[in-house]
Amino acid sequence: MIRITEWCIEVIGWLRIALSPILMGAIAAAICYYKLPAGFNLFAATLSGLLGLYFGIRWASSKWKTGTINFLSGVKDSEQEEHKF
Repeated sequence: MIRITEWCIEVIGWLRIALSPILMGAIAAAICYYKLPAGFNLFAATLSGLLGLYFGIRWASSKWKTGTINFLSGVKDSEQEEHKF
């Protein structure tokens, strides 16, 4: 039971890590495509979205090996230390 819970929490952490580059790629794709929805911009928007997806999955998978929750808690802890001053 504990293993299943730990795995589910790690999956949620993986999704949180992967979501950031995916959203950046999607936003860049939307800006690129809605500027002029034709020809090369469609290709550039698709490429931007796919690159965001690729780098999001790759980054999250690399953090999975060391523990996604450890990575996320380290990021959160460093943000709190900056705001102490």
